[in-house]
Amino acid sequence: MRMRSAWLLAGRAPATVPGRMPKKSDPLEAALASLRRLAAALPGAEQYVMVHHPAFRVGKKPFAIVGMDQSATLSINLGPEAQLDLLTDKRFTRTHYIGQHGWVTVDYARLKAGEVASLVEGSWQRIAGKRYLAAHAGAKVPGKGAAPQRPVKRPSAEGKTGARSMPTLAKKRPTGAAKRR
Repeated sequence: MRMRSAWLLAGRAPATVPGRMPKKSDPLEAALASLRRLAAALPGAEQYVMVHHPAFRVGKKPFAIVGMDQSATLSINLGPEAQLDLLTDKRFTRTHYIGQHGWVTVDYARLKAGEVASLVEGSWQRIAGKRYLAAHAGAKVPGKGAAPQRPVKRPSAEGKTGARSMPTLAKKRPTGAAKRR
């Protein structure tokens, strides 16, 4: 609470302070508002603060960071291969400190709306687990408490149900080991 009041007294507040009314000319707030709308459509995505920067994550892994260069920039992680392709475009730069993991940064104002959505969703897909990916695709996903389904045994070519290709080996006890009950 003390830090927030210091920001307010200094006449500035971070972009993530709840209740702060964004200025229409504030490009960082405009970028955040757009990313919040995009993240709302992605299962498991949530906003948080990562080292003083607004960011979005799935679980504990970030997929988008805003304002890494103290301006309205977007940093995303599409992997090292996609990073090499994106770096051929002059709008993209390798993200400081985390670029070795496939992160790139771009000035938000230089992107079109469709590009932003595509980049953010691609970064989210790289981080999200199978359950979130399936939920995003619209597939029915069993809940956490659902019992796993067992595979159905089908007759093999010889006509035996559930035939195994290799015999199972019984566990051998060390010599002289007594039976435990």
